[in-house]
Amino acid sequence: SGIYIWADDPGKVKQILIFELKSTTKAHNAGNKEEGMIAQVKRYAQDFYKNPTKTLNWDIDTDRVQYTGIILARKSDINKELTSLNIGGGNFNPIPFLSDSYYYDDSFPKDDNPRNKKDIRLELYSFEDIYELASNRNTVFFKLLKKEFEFDEDNK
Repeated sequence: SGIYIWADDPGKVKQILIFELKSTTKAHNAGNKEEGMIAQVKRYAQDFYKNPTKTLNWDIDTDRVQYTGIILARKSDINKELTSLNIGGGNFNPIPFLSDSYYYDDSFPKDDNPRNKKDIRLELYSFEDIYELASNRNTVFFKLLKKEFEFDEDNK
């Protein structure tokens, strides 16, 4: 299931992040024709929009909220999702500093009328990109730590 995160005081929500963490072995709905990963996050956004009190026990004006959906999955599941028919032929843009992660500005229906839509920013991050990013950042940290350790050893 998804995790909802707000960006400020819950009484004055201006932005909500819907975080969907998929399996590291195989996402059960990647590229699924019934409801793929992206459709699932958009459904969570719609559920919150229609009834925030029922979804998260918040009584707020959901029209004034900025919606962001983040999916963390394997790159093979992301590729499967992006090549499926679920995304409505949208153009996902690569995130410049990553290899297999994408973003897209989309919308979800506010109600049963498909013309009534609310904007949502969708971001798909691959586990592989996150691992590489973390490894690169930690490499710098460990190099600094090693230098500090060597400095301490030299000054004993």
